[in-house]
Amino acid sequence: MSLARCRPRVTAAAVGYLARVGLLVRLGGDLEFPGVHPDQVAALARRRDLPALLDRHVPLGPDQAAERLGARRTDFDQVVRLGWLAPVGSVDVDYRRQGGVTAVPLYDAQEIALLEVVRPHVDWRAVRTARAGSRNPLAALDPVVPSSGRVFLAGVARIARVGRAAVVNWRRRHPDFPDPVAGTDVHPQFDCGAVVAWLLAHDKIGVPVGPTVASLAVAGPGGATRRFRRLGPHCGQYQGRSRGPAPGAPRTPRAAAERHRGDDPRGARST
Repeated sequence: MSLARCRPRVTAAAVGYLARVGLLVRLGGDLEFPGVHPDQVAALARRRDLPALLDRHVPLGPDQAAERLGARRTDFDQVVRLGWLAPVGSVDVDYRRQGGVTAVPLYDAQEIALLEVVRPHVDWRAVRTARAGSRNPLAALDPVVPSSGRVFLAGVARIARVGRAAVVNWRRRHPDFPDPVAGTDVHPQFDCGAVVAWLLAHDKIGVPVGPTVASLAVAGPGGATRRFRRLGPHCGQYQGRSRGPAPGAPRTPRAAAERHRGDDPRGARST
């Protein structure tokens, strides 16, 4: 049982970014909001790698970044406070009812998506499932220091989810593996950003797909239901408990069939 892949919502500003990198041909208009051919937009929308293209080329504001992370805005603000992300630019937004023009920071969507890969020690499930009004799971952590952007071989192995020996082998076999920036010959340290870029380029890691709120409610005999939540590209992770049959509902498939004889069987519905 599977769900259709969720297509990302694209803003007019995102279309401008895609045109600037050559994925769409600008037919006129200004650089931020160019005129483009609708057939080209339709063809781009059909590409299976569209989510990855958006992550690579379209920066996100704080609210969009929190949505991409799958967390509350307060959680994303903690990520910025901790120094795990830095703005890659800004855009001026005119909030006419809130004091005029404000510079809104923009963040790299791919860096946001890779947070859970680069920092595997964080309980990201707890961050993403924190309820409104509850204490922020990241509030107790201290901001990073300059040297925290470096990783040992064991740290590279944790990011790539392999053993340390595999990283040693990559370093020996690939001349383009990043050079150490600190440490010793026995315990070298590498720049984390350079390592992540190398791992991506060599298909050792991938950019996680965006979190989604798509869910599937499966109705069973007698009104009992189970709800599945799609946390990745495939449905199959069950959250919550089964709901028992409604009061007065038949408790066996045969009783249910007798009660609903002549009706269409209940199936699955996507929400």
